[in-house]
Amino acid sequence: MSARPVPPVLSPCLLIDLMSWPFFSLSKSPRHVPVSFAMGRVTMQVSGRDDSPMATIWDADILIWAVSRLVAARRRGIPVSPRVQGSMSEVL
Repeated sequence: MSARPVPPVLSPCLLIDLMSWPFFSLSKSPRHVPVSFAMGRVTMQVSGRDDSPMATIWDADILIWAVSRLVAARRRGIPVSPRVQGSMSEVL
């Protein structure tokens, strides 16, 4: 496997960059074992908080929705908050 160069700033708009990094368990069932990742000088370990399982691929859709809302607000010049709200129909 050849390593891709890591850009200086990863843009949340480039979902291909997000898919290159293991932020989620690809399993549809809970995973308690951390995922370790290394690419060049970058290393990371992804795990759940405390004894909770880590986020799964099902959670990825919700996070992608939230990031898209934040990016859209920033592009419109609307102040970005750490809290993202939406109706169930918007999220699903």
